[in-house]
Amino acid sequence: MLQLLGGAVHEKLPVIASGHAHDESIPKMADQAQEWLSTGMQGMKVGFGKRGNAHLGYEHDRDVEYVKQMRNAIGPDKMLMIDMGYAIKWDVATAVKRVQAFDEYNIDWIEEPLGAWDPEGYRTLRDKTKCLIAYGEREWNVDGFDQILATGTCDVFGIDPGRAEGVTGFVKAVARIESHRRQANAHAWSSAIVSAASLAVSFSSLAFKLFEFKPLRNPMQHELVSEPFEQKDGWIYPPSNKPGLGIEINEDVVNRYRQSF
Repeated sequence: MLQLLGGAVHEKLPVIASGHAHDESIPKMADQAQEWLSTGMQGMKVGFGKRGNAHLGYEHDRDVEYVKQMRNAIGPDKMLMIDMGYAIKWDVATAVKRVQAFDEYNIDWIEEPLGAWDPEGYRTLRDKTKCLIAYGEREWNVDGFDQILATGTCDVFGIDPGRAEGVTGFVKAVARIESHRRQANAHAWSSAIVSAASLAVSFSSLAFKLFEFKPLRNPMQHELVSEPFEQKDGWIYPPSNKPGLGIEINEDVVNRYRQSF
C-alpha cells in the first residue's frame, strides 16, 4: 500500500511509547516510564482518566506533580505528551490553568483537553499556553477535519484509519492537513491491522513526525499478525513490500479470541 501512496518520504520515524497511567503511586509510574524508554524509545504519551488508581485529570496538584516526576524521570530531551481522553471534562479555565502549569515541564502537546469540538475554548487555550494542541481522532469523515482546520485551533491532528472513512479518508484528511502545514499523528492503538494502515500513511506524508508504539505486549498487536511491528533503538522503518498492508493475519489467534454476539 505504501507504494500505491507514492512511496516513503521518511527514511525512519522516531517512536514514542504510548500508554495509560494506572498506578496510585506516582514514583512507581515514573519508574515504569523509565522502563518503557530504556528500549530506546524517544518519548512517551500518557493517557489520563483511565481505569485503575492513578486518578489523573481530576486534581490540579496531583496532575502537576505527575508531569513533574515524569519529566524528571525521562529527562529533558525526551518527548512528553499528555492525552486527556474522553473521560475528562475540563472547562476552559481549568484547562488553561492546568496546561500553563504543565508548560513549566516542557510537554510537547496536550491532547483533547477540551474534548472533540470546542473551537472557542481551544482558541483561548492556544493563546494562553505554549505547548501544541492536539485533537481530531474522534472525527469520522474528511468534512470533520476540514471543519477543525477552518478554526485554526489544532496543531497536531490525530487520525484513526478505522474511523476516518478508512485509508481513503485518512489519506484525504492528511493531504489537507499537510497543505495547512499542520502536523498529523496516527491513532494506531486498536490492533496491528490499524497500525499497519497507520504506518503506511505515516511514511507517505511529511505531516507525520513520529509514530506511537504500545510499550506493553498484547494479543491485538503482537499475536494477531505473524510479524508484529517492532521498533529499533527508538526508530521504526517503512513497512515491508508485501502485498496490501504488508501483514499476515494469524487465523488461530482470531479464532482463539473470537466472541459471538
